[in-house]
Amino acid sequence: MDNFVLRTPRLDEAETLAALARETFVESFGHLYSSDNLAKFLNTSFGPGVQATQLKDADYAFQVAVQDGVFLGFIKVGTNSLPFAAPGRATGELKQLYMRKSCHGQGIAPLLMEWGMNWLRSRGNVDVLLSVYSVNPRAQRFYHRYGFSKLADHFFMVGEHRDAEYIFHATLDGVLRHSHTSKLEVQPATR
Repeated sequence: MDNFVLRTPRLDEAETLAALARETFVESFGHLYSSDNLAKFLNTSFGPGVQATQLKDADYAFQVAVQDGVFLGFIKVGTNSLPFAAPGRATGELKQLYMRKSCHGQGIAPLLMEWGMNWLRSRGNVDVLLSVYSVNPRAQRFYHRYGFSKLADHFFMVGEHRDAEYIFHATLDGVLRHSHTSKLEVQPATR
């Protein structure tokens, strides 16, 4: 895929970011949940104001892939909120990495991943955790390529529905060793 850039979404693009998150979540997982549970989750996670609040919060960082003004995918990283961490070691979290299905396999996700891991390391983190759906082998393979391994079983609530999840762990040095150096233009952050 050509002619896309990575950049930090602006505050006035919070609803565009939320719409992409809702669309990509539904595209991948919407069929798994009742309409009530899905609606509750989408409103809580990607409802009005949620992304705007997070875009203003220094504990979160976002990067979007944009082509001709259209958001293709994004990564959200930040302070670890999972109930796991390496004692005495700064631990960040890959919170979300969502792509439009039409963009899978186009090389965008690895660039977003590299950006996110570099951001976490720049904040002094040594380790990184993420939660991945237990029945999402594509995502699990992607994370394994970066040196992540399963640390523990976990769960993730979608409304009142409890999904079985895995917590994956990696050291940031290990993840970045597996990253691909890119020549992609990355635009500076603007808020």
